[in-house]
Amino acid sequence: MPPVAQVRILKESSKRTVRVETVDGLSRVVKRFHAPGLRRLGDHRRALRERAGLERLAALGLPVPRVVDLSRRGGSWELVLDAIEGAVSLDLLLDGRAPWPIAPGRVGARLGRLLAALVEAGVDHRDLHAGNVLFDSQGRAVLVDAAHLRFGAFPDPRRILVVTAAGVRERDPAGFRARALIAFRAACSRSPGPEATEELEQAARRRRRSVVARRVRRYWRESGALRIVERGPLRGLLRRDLPSELLDDLGRDPPPTGYVALDGSSLEGLRARWERAARCTMHRLASERPVALIHAPRPRAVFQVLGPLRSLADPGCHPDPAELGRALGALHDRALRLRGGAESLAVAPDGAVLIAGGGLGAHDDLADLSPVRSLLDELEIAAPGTFARAFAGALRGTRGEAARILAELEGG
Repeated sequence: MPPVAQVRILKESSKRTVRVETVDGLSRVVKRFHAPGLRRLGDHRRALRERAGLERLAALGLPVPRVVDLSRRGGSWELVLDAIEGAVSLDLLLDGRAPWPIAPGRVGARLGRLLAALVEAGVDHRDLHAGNVLFDSQGRAVLVDAAHLRFGAFPDPRRILVVTAAGVRERDPAGFRARALIAFRAACSRSPGPEATEELEQAARRRRRSVVARRVRRYWRESGALRIVERGPLRGLLRRDLPSELLDDLGRDPPPTGYVALDGSSLEGLRARWERAARCTMHRLASERPVALIHAPRPRAVFQVLGPLRSLADPGCHPDPAELGRALGALHDRALRLRGGAESLAVAPDGAVLIAGGGLGAHDDLADLSPVRSLLDELEIAAPGTFARAFAGALRGTRGEAARILAELEGG
């Protein structure tokens, strides 16, 4: 009788499943291709392309897992790779779902050197993101998912830096991107110089904003963010990390403490508020969080909130200047502005200021503080001092950007 494999699922989607199989102490990573419908006809081609990409990267001396086998099993093509001991994705590290193998700054430096190695080797990775870079138990960087590569392309180093920075923005520890950029410059002969740092940071902000605007669709369907749940007459989408039984309570009036429900004649009528909450969540801005989108028996959007909120438009509501500065500074850092005044912000019981109304618009010029000044005038809050320092401290860009904005705010 053949030995029984221990199986652990790493990633699962409608098109592919990645799992670790361990037999007699030997672990392999198995990537199974199972696209739905007629798209399955392309599974073999994609598996061949990924195998060829990994083997060519290895031949160039780039750190990738070794290809063990490609075969058809159970009606699907499977690519088998050597497992890398203790490897976790940068995505998991940034989300706090795995411990850092070495100090975050050193991880950032190794990421920068990996990106430089790709550029120097003439490899353009068209699907480079934090989920496709692993770090082993010793903190060594490893590149996975090699299906979208162009060789001999001499990729634009600015593009690879912007794409990577946009993917880690808002989640990376302080100094992480700076360490990555310093290491990249030291290892890449075609790296843009220090004078381009602010330009790269601005481009990363714009790209991140664009990516989030597109990915808000994930909150309208069964996806990585939500799952379909049916509970008697209740049917809808529920955040994946919440138990199915919660849908019963969310469908009642009133919903449980900590949640607010918005009913409508159609789901389309709930779109603006739902998408604003989803965008704020993805940008890691303080706001209500989208929890459930109930389709039947009546359209309802449910949000998680930090207790009862008070609108800044209420005459008796006086926000803490530091909390207001952090909220507006974080928004400014995302190259966003509020479409609305004080009624677009609220204060939670713990004093935190969060986005609670209006829409989000683009704001590409960080030097333009007119939207901030208008809101401060409306709330009758002076800019110098506590507010200004908190606002500048919430910017996750360069020190020069923060220093200039601080000086302008404190100067009135």
